[in-house]
Amino acid sequence: MSWRQLRWLAALVFAVCSAAAQAQETITVAAEDSWYPFSGLIKGRGQGMTVDIVRAAYRALGLEVKFDFMPYARCVAMARSGAELACFDTFRTPDTESEFLWHSPSLFNVEYRIYAPIDSKQRHLGVRDLEGQHVAVTRGYEYGAEFDRNAKVLRELSSSDESNFRMLLAGRVAYTITAEVIAKTLFKQHPELANKFRAVGSVSRNDVYMAFSRRHPEGPREMARFEKGLRIIRENGRLQAIEQRWMQGAGDR
Repeated sequence: MSWRQLRWLAALVFAVCSAAAQAQETITVAAEDSWYPFSGLIKGRGQGMTVDIVRAAYRALGLEVKFDFMPYARCVAMARSGAELACFDTFRTPDTESEFLWHSPSLFNVEYRIYAPIDSKQRHLGVRDLEGQHVAVTRGYEYGAEFDRNAKVLRELSSSDESNFRMLLAGRVAYTITAEVIAKTLFKQHPELANKFRAVGSVSRNDVYMAFSRRHPEGPREMARFEKGLRIIRENGRLQAIEQRWMQGAGDR
């Protein structure tokens, strides 16, 4: 065998080994545990539209991903400190812009709607209409810059959207805020909450991201890799298929 053939064979072996090593690589990220159907622990198993999108983006690169599910406030704190590589589902706002690395494009976007008791006659409310009112919100969540920076809104903090609706049902607050698909899913999971509330306005429409840590040593590299995978599944139609399946109710489990 000639020297040139040996060099070619060595290069081939290296390429095959590198590909095999990459195929076995597993990335670990933190995930919100109670924002279903986007991301949540259901019967002990992580499920949701964002979970499927993140998994598909990494698999497009031949990588696997493991999820550490936890409450959102902890998820964000762990990514901010560098203890976790990344956290989802996170809104990119003026207050979070400098704290994380942001991929492009975003995962998807959601509208945050204002909910009141079913007998409310109010319509088309906005953030300013909530000033001086007690509003149930989830600890650590972002709701858009206008709401988040308005100190005149009287916030009542809880651990989840479900708790927020229960506070509203008990008359402890005047309003709560969440995405429509989150509300509909909760009402299916908890029939006692169904037909008790109505959307009476909106506070924001937000792009949703997996926020990568600026302090984690692999943050910049992994953000770039994830962005590449996300673009692949957006271009080949996989992303749209996942969104359609979940938004049409296939994710109700």
